Amino acid sequence: MVEFLTYKEVKYPVRISYYALKMFKKETDKELENIISNNDIELLEPLLFYALEAGAKACDKENKVKREDVQWMLDEIWQDFITVIAKFFPPIDSDTKKKK
Repeated sequence: MVEFLTYKEVKYPVRISYYALKMFKKETDKELENIISNNDIELLEPLLFYALEAGAKACDKENKVKREDVQWMLDEIWQDFITVIAKFFPPIDSDTKKKK
């Protein structure tokens, strides 16, 4: 699955994949849950960067966003990115848990 974020009238593919999560953990030494449970918003920067890389790879494109520019992207697309994150991690309903 690939989602798209629009920044300065350009659509960027975004994918929160194994690669994105692996690189996020490697850079931050944190789990994804730290963003929410600790309200550690600075962790959104590496997550977005690696999600952009994974999205570009999935679409056979080159990621042209520089790491240092991700903070400026987040200034503009903050809420959209939060929405995209939720799409990659849908809630597990209690019926699904019981069946396992």
